[in-house]
Amino acid sequence: MSKQWVISLIGGVIIAILAGCQSRPTDRGQQYKDGQLTQPLALVNAPNARGKPVNAGDYADQVLETQYAAATLFQRNQTDFAAIQRWAQAGGDTRQLSQYGIKAYQMEGADNYGNVQFTGYYTPVVQARYTPQGEFRYPLYRMPSRGKNRRLPDRAAIYSGALSSGLAIAWTNSLMDNFMMEVQGSGYVDYGDGRPLMFFAYAGKNGHAYRSIGKVLIDRGEVAREDMSMQAIRHWADTHSEAEVRELLEQNPSFVFFKLPAL
Repeated sequence: MSKQWVISLIGGVIIAILAGCQSRPTDRGQQYKDGQLTQPLALVNAPNARGKPVNAGDYADQVLETQYAAATLFQRNQTDFAAIQRWAQAGGDTRQLSQYGIKAYQMEGADNYGNVQFTGYYTPVVQARYTPQGEFRYPLYRMPSRGKNRRLPDRAAIYSGALSSGLAIAWTNSLMDNFMMEVQGSGYVDYGDGRPLMFFAYAGKNGHAYRSIGKVLIDRGEVAREDMSMQAIRHWADTHSEAEVRELLEQNPSFVFFKLPAL
């Protein structure tokens, strides 16, 4: 991976103006409508962005964490990551990118007008207990051992008890919280005993195809396409029965497993 690609991809998450990708410009969250771009990536003197990020220091720390989450990638591009970190630590002023050897590229986006959509992820915190008790009856599982040519059960089968309870590493009070944690790929667990939050990292999947429950709700007419969001899904879950929520989640046969940090 070249320096230009690494810096444009990582730095772009900060400096890009988030907007919806449509087939043509609209008034819905799109900033640029003044002419189509002729190439997918165009080198610019400075990005068209105002101000500085309020959490540049946090971003610098996250860049450094890449060495633990993706050690090979970090080692291969150490110089690039170091430049981005120095820039972020200095305040993240987009007018100063060139001073740190960082080049800015403008993406054409899906509409060719420079309106680009990025997907954002967050790290959820879920309430849990070490053993099932009361409302805490929804397990988070570690990765099962997979024998040769053995396929793991799908989500519906797992919800019905196809996995050993010995694989459970936490019991939460919300099936939807578990699912959202799967979507994000990791999360923090609060066992409610006063100890520090425990980070659960991604361990693997069951190998079944992923199906969007958001699209299921849209196709069923439960949520309008233009209103679809994570908040809309949560609101739907909060206003429907446990059985209805489970039935919806089972439409996605893919299932994610987690692992505890090495002590």
